[in-house]
Amino acid sequence: PIISHEGKAIFYPNTINIIQGQAGVHKSRLAEIISAALIKQQTCKAELLGFEKASKEDFTVLYVDTERNWKDQFPAAIQRLLETAGYSKHEGTKQLKYVSLLEIPRKERFSSLQEYLEMQKSEISNPLFIILDVSTDCIEDFNKTDKSMELIDLMNVAINEYDVTFLCLIHENPKSEKARGHFGTELMNKSSTAIQVGYEKDAKNRDTDLLRIRFL
Repeated sequence: PIISHEGKAIFYPNTINIIQGQAGVHKSRLAEIISAALIKQQTCKAELLGFEKASKEDFTVLYVDTERNWKDQFPAAIQRLLETAGYSKHEGTKQLKYVSLLEIPRKERFSSLQEYLEMQKSEISNPLFIILDVSTDCIEDFNKTDKSMELIDLMNVAINEYDVTFLCLIHENPKSEKARGHFGTELMNKSSTAIQVGYEKDAKNRDTDLLRIRFL
């Protein structure tokens, strides 16, 4: 395994994996913590919600963001990830690469993502842990079969031809635990591990302030 949670193997190499949840349940924050566990410095004493690196290999994390603005939100998230892993937020590390697709028109995002991944695979010798946050924004229409399968096929080819692993973040449909769109359905069919993030409910089925992490 690549990563374990409280001693149990969670993510394996050359697989597609999911974090799903409603909007506002800190899916991205969990992805940052998992990323930090994978590139954590040996001198760092942070406990990362029970997530730990389980492999002796050095990994490079590629963080692809589609939602947060490039001026404040995404840079702050990258700095937080670095500090969580024990690095200086100003110096960074070669084990973390990141890019935003926010300003790229949606119709062009898939081809841009494809070019970016090809470039990184040619330049980086470490195994790659690729985070797509959020994955539905990397394609033109997540409800269309052909557009959904473009990204599914890209990931399937990549995990078979290269030393890469994917972690896809995806929203759930409102008032549902189903991952969004046709893409979400296909992604669940291909995933090795799925994690659901959400708020605990009270006796009246109302959200509390307590977050839960559930392995599906």
